[in-house]
Amino acid sequence: FVVAKGTVNSAKFEHVLDAKKIVTIYGAGDTFSGDYYLTKVTHKFTPGSYIQEFEAKRNSLGFSGGL
Repeated sequence: FVVAKGTVNSAKFEHVLDAKKIVTIYGAGDTFSGDYYLTKVTHKFTPGSYIQEFEAKRNSLGFSGGL
């Protein structure tokens, strides 16, 4: 498995993440970008912000070559 952990600034990403859903992660290069299964999401609220921390898994790496 490939495990990803990250933080989302909800002021810029206007969606709520939910565990047990599939999300697409972009910008991690050909090898690591793609669909991941969210295993954990923590929502943190402060007076000036809303942050979502996540953990996700996938069972393979991306493939940039052709067959």
